Amino acid sequence: MRRMTIKLFQLLAAAGASALLMDGCSPAPKAPNAPYLQRMTSTGGPVDMGPVETCVDPAAMRKMAELRRSRAPAPTPLVGCTTSRNGQPGGSMHFEMTCDRAKGARSSYHMVSERTQNDSHIHTETHGYDPITGAPKTTVRDVHIVRLGDCPSDLKPGQMRTKNGTVINLASGAPLPIPPILH
Repeated sequence: MRRMTIKLFQLLAAAGASALLMDGCSPAPKAPNAPYLQRMTSTGGPVDMGPVETCVDPAAMRKMAELRRSRAPAPTPLVGCTTSRNGQPGGSMHFEMTCDRAKGARSSYHMVSERTQNDSHIHTETHGYDPITGAPKTTVRDVHIVRLGDCPSDLKPGQMRTKNGTVINLASGAPLPIPPILH
């Protein structure tokens, strides 16, 4: 149960990171700091949250990132990993990272991220071992985040709507509910 909760938080952290990546790419003529609605769909892995919609406040996201950076120790170099980043005409971005545990990385995986002005795809393949059988295991996860426009009137900045319609206040610090598939 704890492991599934951790995966849920990792998924939500990915959503926040993606919001930061997409920050500053709002469709003209919106102000760059105006809240916006994004939809995230994640497939693969142990947690399928279905599509969730979040009203993202870019200014609050930047403040949270600054606070995290101010409290975190300096990042260590990515041992055993290679990265490539390529900006495309029109502002799109292609990013790849491959890490190999045999070369000192914490885990072995390959991630590809494609981002345009209002759309982000992240594909990750994690290579490891089944905790019960010890057999080699590859977990594939795909995350698709689309920036939809203005937040609806029933969703305030910092709130997320799950696929069953439940609205969660992400800024409250309250524990997030565990999806029924994880009970």
